[in-house]
Amino acid sequence: LVDSTSSPNPNLLEVKECELKPREDDLRLMLLGLPGAGKSSSGNTILGQDLFESGGGFNQVTSETRARSAEVGGRRVTVVDTPGVPSEALSPSKLFKEIMRTIQLAAPGPHAFIIVVCIGRVTKADAEVFKLLPKMFDQDAPLFSIVLFTHADRLRNQGIQGLIRDNEAINLLVSKCGGRYCVFNNLQRDDRTQVHTLLTKVTAMVGQRQNREYSSKMFSRVHFLPVEVSIKWHDLRDWFLEFIEKLKQILKTSNDRGIQTVQIKHQNKSGNTQHV
Repeated sequence: LVDSTSSPNPNLLEVKECELKPREDDLRLMLLGLPGAGKSSSGNTILGQDLFESGGGFNQVTSETRARSAEVGGRRVTVVDTPGVPSEALSPSKLFKEIMRTIQLAAPGPHAFIIVVCIGRVTKADAEVFKLLPKMFDQDAPLFSIVLFTHADRLRNQGIQGLIRDNEAINLLVSKCGGRYCVFNNLQRDDRTQVHTLLTKVTAMVGQRQNREYSSKMFSRVHFLPVEVSIKWHDLRDWFLEFIEKLKQILKTSNDRGIQTVQIKHQNKSGNTQHV
């Protein structure tokens, strides 16, 4: 918990847990990404408190969409944390419904869709997650998107610009998000500068949209959410099932290559190199 009265540093954001009625200056942020990308940890960093359960490994912790709020820098910030895509714990239909619960938890609409990407294990699947926005919401949703890279400690001497430039899929993802991105080190939660940077970029993005959050007919009809989700699932079922299978295949291929690389490095150290 950061007490802004004890420090003159404007980058240190005051954080207070709150349960208030919506205000005009509220910010609502939706987190999307692969399992283990660091969504829940990032939510805790943004809010400055352990309000989401997060794990230390690659295993998925979040199995349902949850929203938590806190006062950050004098304004209420609500973070909506979604299950990882794809999910080993949820069926495709359940995962679909959990993502769509954002309509209820982020009403009257999120100010930003934040795609969380873990530095150090970037795959083409990270970029594929972006496709959920125009499909499950509408064509305007990408206009409110931003990429959040986690595990900044893994960059070492390499700048994030180099990672983006050298990875074609991530370069394309950042481009589709209007060139907007931020970097978090969730091990340094006391560094509120990184949160200040994210919220500043979100505020600037919203300013370009007449200071309005993303909204659609679904958000204006939140009381009919079960019906809306049922209709949406009927329309997108085949696409969503194929989408999930594609992600699983990409991740499996990436994991197999990763294991193979570790084995080759181990063989090189032992002097018994095998050419594959």
